[in-house]
Amino acid sequence: MTVNATPLFIVGLPRSGTKLLRALIDNHPAVFVSPYETECLPWLVRHTPAEGWQGDAGFLQLWSMMQSLPLFEYLQRDGIAITAQAWQSHCASRDAAGVFDGLMRAVAESLGQTGWQCWGDKSPSHIGHVELIAHCFPGARIIHIVRDVRDVAASSRKAWGKHPVRTAQRWRDDVLNVHAVAAREDIHLLEMRFEDLLAEPERCVKAIMAFLDLPFMPSQLQLPAGLEDLGSTQGADRIMPQATGNYQQVLSAREVEAVERVACDAMQVYGYACRTWQGPRQALSAGAMRALRCVDAVQLVRHRMRTQGLLGAIAFYWRYSRFSGNGIRPAAVLMLGTDFSSRGGIASVASLYRDSGFLAREQVRYIATHNNGSVLKKLGYALRAYLLLWCSLLTGRYRLVHVHLSSRNSFWRKRMLISVIRLFRVPYVLHLHGSEFREFYDESTAREQCAIRQTFDRAAAVIVLSKSWQRWVTGISTNPRIEVVPNAVPVPDQASVRPAHHLLFMGRLGERKGINTLLDAVAVLTREFPDLRVVCAGDGDLAAVRERIQVLGLQSCVTVPGWMGPAERTHLLQDASIFVLPSHNEGLPMAILEAMAAGLAVISTPVGGIPDAVIDNETGALVKPGDVNALAAALRRVLTDHALTERWGDAGRARVQQCFSPAASEARIRAVWEQVAP
Repeated sequence: MTVNATPLFIVGLPRSGTKLLRALIDNHPAVFVSPYETECLPWLVRHTPAEGWQGDAGFLQLWSMMQSLPLFEYLQRDGIAITAQAWQSHCASRDAAGVFDGLMRAVAESLGQTGWQCWGDKSPSHIGHVELIAHCFPGARIIHIVRDVRDVAASSRKAWGKHPVRTAQRWRDDVLNVHAVAAREDIHLLEMRFEDLLAEPERCVKAIMAFLDLPFMPSQLQLPAGLEDLGSTQGADRIMPQATGNYQQVLSAREVEAVERVACDAMQVYGYACRTWQGPRQALSAGAMRALRCVDAVQLVRHRMRTQGLLGAIAFYWRYSRFSGNGIRPAAVLMLGTDFSSRGGIASVASLYRDSGFLAREQVRYIATHNNGSVLKKLGYALRAYLLLWCSLLTGRYRLVHVHLSSRNSFWRKRMLISVIRLFRVPYVLHLHGSEFREFYDESTAREQCAIRQTFDRAAAVIVLSKSWQRWVTGISTNPRIEVVPNAVPVPDQASVRPAHHLLFMGRLGERKGINTLLDAVAVLTREFPDLRVVCAGDGDLAAVRERIQVLGLQSCVTVPGWMGPAERTHLLQDASIFVLPSHNEGLPMAILEAMAAGLAVISTPVGGIPDAVIDNETGALVKPGDVNALAAALRRVLTDHALTERWGDAGRARVQQCFSPAASEARIRAVWEQVAP
């Protein structure tokens, strides 16, 4: 981008305090924060031609298209006109960032604002596009203000009649997405709670100005008269500390419980305690969200009818939904992967995206290309996927295809489907999962290796699970966009009491996962720990593993239940204290992340993406693959030190919450999509 400005963006759900925050910052003479919400940056990015809005004719076309933007309606209402020439004169470039920067400067000029050093935009709907903001304006400062979801739901109902549970679901999804982005070092983002701003305004405003590299001025705390025109603070000219906890007068006890039920995990992240709901989070279904969206749309039209009439209200919200960040979501996406009911990492990841509501929210159509069934069933799935892909791409609705793939047969199946995708000139993103892909590549013929490299080179982006895999793919491919998106897992309720000497192994029972190394280490430890119990759950060569258990005399302490479904895995994780996976090669095992999320100490090996998750001597221990003595020593250490086991388990759980949550993974994938198919 050619824009030199270091702008400010204020984001947050409606009724979260964005207007108050704007006023406090705009009181500083070095900052101009527009009193008008633009809501249009995502639309600009989506519709700006690759070469930009070139020439007078091109810019006049842009100006004409945006006259129906609510921003221009607000300006006209206040008697302010921005001509195409005035706007164009402020544009340092003609790309999306350049014309948006020029628009903000033109608004400032029309309002007679001079002498400021940076401009700011307050558009609540931009909360869903923080990565896009940072992409357009790499030096931008972004402030995210968060308010108690119960107060947001109550205030939204009072102001517009919105349904509180749908508001809570949107609050949860959006704030967790921004929270995940806040952990990135390349984005300048400050998060602040509305309640803290009310309780300690001077301290909070000082922190904000330090974030903006500007001095604090006491006069910033004086609010302009009539700042708020809705809600309990309507007409207030000062900060109202009592504007918290008002939901108790608006929502019933049953509604409060419903709000907490769908947002309890995000409430915990931001330090809001649930008062009524104490169980696990229960998300609204995609169908329920669509139905409640219709109900909310009717309520919004009724609200606007008071000043604009029925037709005017409908027209306003049609324009708003067309231009605003709420209406500009990532392009409809096709996703290709293993059937949800199948075994393995791809199915686990895809199921997580489905269960978290990510696929529904992002308009993703999932096409299953493979199933763990008979040869005939597998062939049927492949043919069905081929036909569905053709039919879907013929509609022209899908602008991106996300392809999950692994090694060997998985790669060659997906390569056939990718040939169809390329016929339609649709960009595709590769999502590499296979822990044995390096071996697959090395054992392939020169011609096959060329085909593999070509598939990676032609992708719009390649997603890998760890930095080590990023380095390897960079070594074989010229693709400049190799992105790291670790697998993610939900964080369950933690078991209160765990057996001291219960070990758990989950994975395919074979040499790649190090099952024989584990059994040999257990044989060393059984005399020292007669109460030792080991569960080896998974598919693979069960007969060979059970035979080795008999040879080692471990029948009394090692059980092999076979493959376990999600409910059985949850029970196993709750009934263990130590998780062991001494693999020889890996991607980033879902089983390790599930164990860390459940609060188990992890003993594994430094291969693939495992070191990105398991920090040696902090969340677990990493030993050399195949080293029986080293594995036995690591197990002996945790078996004899219960406090260490608990400390590692707690640290691992905290690390998953911070770095491997579904919200973090989804935000990174969404960022890739927005970059390759804006």
